[in-house]
Amino acid sequence: MSFPHVITTENPDVVDESFGNETVIVNLASGCYYSFATVPTSIWRSCNECTTVDDVLARHHEPDEASVLQLIQWLANEGLLQLSAPVVDGDIAAPSGVDKFDDIAELLKADPIHDVDYSGEGWPVVAPPTEA
Repeated sequence: MSFPHVITTENPDVVDESFGNETVIVNLASGCYYSFATVPTSIWRSCNECTTVDDVLARHHEPDEASVLQLIQWLANEGLLQLSAPVVDGDIAAPSGVDKFDDIAELLKADPIHDVDYSGEGWPVVAPPTEA
């Protein structure tokens, strides 16, 4: 089966950093961050280097094609990349080798200039909404 779907990874709200075979990705829009083990890291890197899903599949024979497609669709569902069309239908669980965290989402989504209360209590906290 052919997957000429275009992959776009240029998103100013998504930043990543690799540490050996592990990658940490932060989605500043959602406040979630992710830890990728070796295989998802390799596929993530290919998504950043390739322009189509077929190109990514040509590089990855392990795990199987269905698993690679599910990871790519999951990345799109999480807002980490964009696809010109879905490659897998339905809800997809977090793939093996991927951990998702949202414990500091409120801080990651905050505007550090306008939305943070620097009251001197240590680590900044999001300021309560002001009444209009």
